[in-house]
Amino acid sequence: TFDLQIFALTVVSAGTGSGTVASSPAGSTCGTSCWRYTSGSRVTLTPTPAPGSVFTGWQGGGCAGTASCTVTLTADTTVTVGFALRVATPSLSLAGGTYNLPQVVSIRTATPGATIHYTTNGTPPTTASPVYSGPISVTRTMTIKAMAAASGMVDSYLASATYTLQAATPTFSPAGGIYTFPQSVSIADASPGVTIYYTTDGSTPTTTSRVYTLPIVVQPVFNGSLPIITATTVKTMAVAPGWSPSPVASATYDIRL
Repeated sequence: TFDLQIFALTVVSAGTGSGTVASSPAGSTCGTSCWRYTSGSRVTLTPTPAPGSVFTGWQGGGCAGTASCTVTLTADTTVTVGFALRVATPSLSLAGGTYNLPQVVSIRTATPGATIHYTTNGTPPTTASPVYSGPISVTRTMTIKAMAAASGMVDSYLASATYTLQAATPTFSPAGGIYTFPQSVSIADASPGVTIYYTTDGSTPTTTSRVYTLPIVVQPVFNGSLPIITATTVKTMAVAPGWSPSPVASATYDIRL
């Protein structure tokens, strides 16, 4: 007869994070994260990171990689499990959406000392991307993406928001309606730096239509002394570089002298 050899399997944690490791089969305990097994036992170790932590890998006992590991015990064995905290996902001060005016966007992360990297062209940022140092001016349509990194921690998840700048719908003064004398119609737009295009024949304006610079005089079309067309429909749109065109605005002026 002979006695079976008993070996201890010990798991120690390393890194900035935390978590637990389960062994299968369980074995008899010999302390915190320590189990005893007979020689030749095959034990599978499965890591579970705590919320906010990430499993980063194994060392020792023939374990490697970032999956569960099976250890064959032929001696007392120590395996190191790595858990690292993940940097908090950055937050953007303004929700993505469509806006009629330029915007300013700030980025922050709840992780002290983390460095935020960002892009404005829609590509995923890396630690080689520009470092965020102050609010970003959104003066054209853009997608801001941001991530945060800190020493000894896993990079944050990606934050992203798309800001679509669209020219505001132009407005008319006076409003369309029935009038008893010719009208001088002004067109305005709340968005800065736009070019306003318009038509007076009822067609939809494009960037090849007339550019608005001065009030439009609206009056009947006469055949001799007889007015043959009394109503004029003015349609207009606004455009700016890097912005979406405005919706088309329309107003009809019926001049009944």
